[in-house]
Amino acid sequence: MAGRKSDFTLTKLDDLFSTQEQRDEEKLSKIRDIPLTEIDDFPDHPFKVRDDEDIARSPPDKP
Repeated sequence: MAGRKSDFTLTKLDDLFSTQEQRDEEKLSKIRDIPLTEIDDFPDHPFKVRDDEDIARSPPDKP
């Protein structure tokens, strides 16, 4: 009987003590406001904006 598998799963404890509305809300993506000081640079990331002389010389965006 060692090769027999079961599809039996237990309900998470949090699901037993929460409403369906709370469980549905947890699945949604969320937008959070965070201070800019909390954002770290990615020094080795291939896509980045360099705040250098070239960016200072670029023309402003048109309205």
